[in-house]
Amino acid sequence: MPRTQEVSEHWVAVGTLPDEAAIAVDLRQKVLAALRLLSIAQRETALLMLEGFSFVEIGETLGISANAAMLRCQRAKIALAEVMHG
Repeated sequence: MPRTQEVSEHWVAVGTLPDEAAIAVDLRQKVLAALRLLSIAQRETALLMLEGFSFVEIGETLGISANAAMLRCQRAKIALAEVMHG
């Protein structure tokens, strides 16, 4: 017979719960679908922003000024919010 042990009511699950994982996957899929609907300029800016690039780095990568990168990021955020919520 295998050993048995009583399970405490105070044990806490370690790691991501299945419902939390499913919600995260669903949100990731919605964000990717929304990104695909943006213009190419907004999409590339948004992807770099999501990867953690600074406005200076985005500007250098895209060949635009940091201010232009910041404006594109703001417009991309607004467009993503509209696509995801509207």
